[in-house]
Amino acid sequence: ARTVQLTVKYADFSALTRRVTLDEWTDDGQAIYREACGLLARLPESKAVRLTGVSAQGLVAQAAQLGLFEKAPEEKTRKLNRALDEIAQKFGPRVIRPADVEGDSRE
Repeated sequence: ARTVQLTVKYADFSALTRRVTLDEWTDDGQAIYREACGLLARLPESKAVRLTGVSAQGLVAQAAQLGLFEKAPEEKTRKLNRALDEIAQKFGPRVIRPADVEGDSRE
């Protein structure tokens, strides 16, 4: 995905949507989470929130060949994300959680 979108619905049923377009595509869930947290941090805290939603947009199939000067995603990160996905599929989504998510009061 190249775009991360955050939608916040408030108790008074009004809604606010913000999005950010990344410099390059990502399939890293933690990167998407960090971008969504950044969007959330910039919103005013004046109203009670009833619902939040995060979406990834601008989906593309992984390119067969990256450009000569583009930064390729790290192989370790891809392997880690693949392993985390397999563990979550087998044992459930809350078995392993990244430390930057654990203890987050926004959750």
